[in-house]
Amino acid sequence: MKTKYSILAILLVSIFSCTKKTYTGELAISNINIIDVTTGNIIESQDVVINADTIAYIANHGLVNIQATQIIDGTNKYLVPGLWDMHVHNWWAYQDFFPLLLANGITGIREMWGDLATVATIRNMVESDSIIGPDMVSAGAIIDGNPPDHEGSDIADTPQQGREIVRAQKAAGVDFIKVYSYLEREVYFAIADECKKQDIPFDGHIPINIELEEALEVGHRSIEHFYGITEFCSSEYDYLKQVMRGDIKDNILKQYLNKLDLIDSTYDKGREPALFALMKKYTPWICPTLVTAVGTEREYDPDYPYDQRIDYMPQYAINNWPIMPELKQDSISKLNLQTIRNHNQIKKNLLKPLKDHGARYLAGSDYPNAYTYPGFSLHEELQLFVDAGFSPLEALQTATINPALFLGIEKQVGTVDIGKKANLLLLDANPLEAIQNTSKINAVILQGDFLKGDSLRSGIDAIAM
Repeated sequence: MKTKYSILAILLVSIFSCTKKTYTGELAISNINIIDVTTGNIIESQDVVINADTIAYIANHGLVNIQATQIIDGTNKYLVPGLWDMHVHNWWAYQDFFPLLLANGITGIREMWGDLATVATIRNMVESDSIIGPDMVSAGAIIDGNPPDHEGSDIADTPQQGREIVRAQKAAGVDFIKVYSYLEREVYFAIADECKKQDIPFDGHIPINIELEEALEVGHRSIEHFYGITEFCSSEYDYLKQVMRGDIKDNILKQYLNKLDLIDSTYDKGREPALFALMKKYTPWICPTLVTAVGTEREYDPDYPYDQRIDYMPQYAINNWPIMPELKQDSISKLNLQTIRNHNQIKKNLLKPLKDHGARYLAGSDYPNAYTYPGFSLHEELQLFVDAGFSPLEALQTATINPALFLGIEKQVGTVDIGKKANLLLLDANPLEAIQNTSKINAVILQGDFLKGDSLRSGIDAIAM
């Protein structure tokens, strides 16, 4: 009798196996733990099938038969969406920067100042597989006042010029408009109005003579570098507003560090509730580029040791960095260092409370400013979010689902789901336990192509040799 039951069980298993569905694909990841970055849930022991550049199937491990050209064992590993760096300056050095991005799991970037002809060429090469690179959204030249802060800007002296530049850049194919620090008030508002008419978003610096609420009111899509926020909490804000509007001339405050010193010395926690009310009203996007602020500290810090990541950077990209300690020894540098550290602490203390009151965050590194590195610095940015009170999940969201929501492409990227683009990271450890685990990359899947972590790392090591 026992033998009959055993034979019957074998027959049932055999019949069940034969009736299981079969899914075919070019790439499959077997028995992987998927992290849902919207909820923080871990969906354990899943099989993921990828066809071309799309996630075609996800199911419990072993539920179906899988036939794929390449099957990867995901046991005890974690699958997350590819990361986005939402503030970069990349186009002019993409051949050196792309390997660093991909080795660090960056599969999407927001180019904050692009030469459109070069950006179009880069995109064509990526799409034709001539080079391996991330997804890109790009601005054109920054729009600034006269004189501009950077050579090569599009200068808008008048409201009409601002409108014309917006129309011209849209016609040339920009994804968004980037405004900058020295636009006059009437020009900035004309640009904001024209962007609304042309149905194109505008991001960038809140100009120094524009109040935070004014910018939010006219649709400034993302606040870069925390500009405008700490000023709002100065007990001298009424005075600062008069300076912003041009009612009072104060040449001393035109110097950036002088302005920071005033804000630091007059910071008033009593103004925070009004700031929180603005967050609740407008739910703005903020790309604080925390790692750039830390990089500014390192610029002035004679005790900052040699950073080995510099070895991965092409010399032309770091020519203006103060790398040697002896270049940072003067007394002015020490005063500047303390001012910057004080200001960075104010920003750090505000990050989580602003989020709790409605602000939404994007991770951005602003490479290659001093001591910021393509790819590497995004992981440092995520750590800085956690240091400021974010959970590892909240930090991870700033580089995955939040960029997708911000860009309006959440149906294509940002989570690990059927039908979405196969831009993914295979991690050796759980980033929800420690955010540092985002850098423990076993492999990168870029548009469905499997890029083994070891080969990616050997590629960037070759750059440093």
